[in-house]
Amino acid sequence: TTELTDLDEVLFWNGTGYDIFRYWAGYGWYYNNDIDVADTVEIAVGQGVWLKAAASGDIVFTKPY
Repeated sequence: TTELTDLDEVLFWNGTGYDIFRYWAGYGWYYNNDIDVADTVEIAVGQGVWLKAAASGDIVFTKPY
């Protein structure tokens, strides 16, 4: 997560909307309107997500297998 910046997001579809996980540099991942801390954000094999960069530019996603 060293390449992430404040307000980068991962959005997971929950069937009716998106669960948004937002990154805060120096603090980590938060969800539920930035109230709850997420120890990690894990994307399961085959799960679709949106990656949203807060700043202009690309998010590079690397997952070891």
